[in-house]
Amino acid sequence: MKKTFYYFICFTLSTAYANEVEINQLLNRIEISEIQFERNGQKHSGQEARKHLEKKFNWAKRWKLRSQPIKTEDFIQKIASRSSTTGEDYHVILTDGSKIKTEKWLNTEWEKIKLAKESQTPPSPR
Repeated sequence: MKKTFYYFICFTLSTAYANEVEINQLLNRIEISEIQFERNGQKHSGQEARKHLEKKFNWAKRWKLRSQPIKTEDFIQKIASRSSTTGEDYHVILTDGSKIKTEKWLNTEWEKIKLAKESQTPPSPR
């Protein structure tokens, strides 16, 4: 019984760590991007958007979702894509001037992160 519990804790911690790494990679991409982030009708730089989303993420870790690790998809859907106050979707204004929902942009960036991670993983032995 103790061994099973130990493995469960180790698995939970490693999953939480992996999610945190991916979320931080998304936050890094936001910060260094040349696009603008629009929330509640106001435009913000990547650095400002990162600060805001990091604050929301840290709050969620401490209070709202503290009973379980926050998955990357939950970060995108529940934290980083819309205002928790007004319920309005956040948007990204690309360098060509087009505007898309932040959720779509973040999901695209997350796919890029996963593909990069897969390409770095050595092939499993046969």
